[in-house]
Amino acid sequence: MKNFTTKLIEEIIQETDNIIALETIIREDLHFPPCITLTKNEVGVIFGGFHHHDFYEVLYIEEGKVEYAVDDKKYIIGPGDSVLIPPSTLHQLCRVIEKPSRRIILKFGINYADSFSTANSNLLQVFELIASGYSPVINFTGAHKKRIEQNLEIMNNLFLSTEYGDDLIYNERFIQTMLMINKEYLSLSENDSQIINHENQIVSKTIQYITNNISSKISINDICKELSLSPSRLSHIFKEETGTSILQFIIKKRLMFAKELLRKGTSIIQTSEQCGFQDYTSFFRSFKKEYGVTPKSYSLEFTNLSESFKKKHS
Repeated sequence: MKNFTTKLIEEIIQETDNIIALETIIREDLHFPPCITLTKNEVGVIFGGFHHHDFYEVLYIEEGKVEYAVDDKKYIIGPGDSVLIPPSTLHQLCRVIEKPSRRIILKFGINYADSFSTANSNLLQVFELIASGYSPVINFTGAHKKRIEQNLEIMNNLFLSTEYGDDLIYNERFIQTMLMINKEYLSLSENDSQIINHENQIVSKTIQYITNNISSKISINDICKELSLSPSRLSHIFKEETGTSILQFIIKKRLMFAKELLRKGTSIIQTSEQCGFQDYTSFFRSFKKEYGVTPKSYSLEFTNLSESFKKKHS
């Protein structure tokens, strides 16, 4: 295991784009905690452009200042700021504003966090609030900033360690970090992070239209009528701001919604219909192309992994 580096872990993440397979690799094959700790400097080559995954993600800015996008909003974040990203949320690092840029990232699955949660202390509570519409950004200052940076640094140093007891220390620091994040977030009345509005809010309104109509047939002409823009103008602005086309974005949003429904136990046919695919064949092909597995395989693997995890911790 000493030959493993965070770069190799990134490559595994890149090749394994669903948390089901990744948790199995991390836990059973590599014998590491199913919580991945990465450090990024400047702009990383992994996960370029808008992307989404099945992880819960905590992005913490230790140095520098960056512009970060989450769904239809962009944020300028600096030292002490953290972006909290629920599963199946489109996000991307847009640019580095001030160098040097050092970012520490935690990626973990629901089973890992749930194994430490209790009836009184749900470690995923903050992500549930964000998924319902709250801001994904939180700022730490003073002693809290120093403490969370210490925890993240210790986790980063211990992630690939196989020394006796280091895995337990890693888990302990994870719990402490998530408790701090939840307590700090719940104590805030409003968020002070700077939000950048997209050009004339065109992209924001486009994404909102897509989200609101994800179960229906969506055409660029429909969106253009809503925003009183020409198709060429809208397509140019959207591509310029997000790095992807409107049609590609619609497909990604449909597939994100599909994974969410499948994880909840919705049948494959119902999922296809509720996600706005015109027929099952197009849904099947799009899902397989995006994630490398069929909808049925994804649903079964998620169910089996969840049941196995529950039995192990019951």
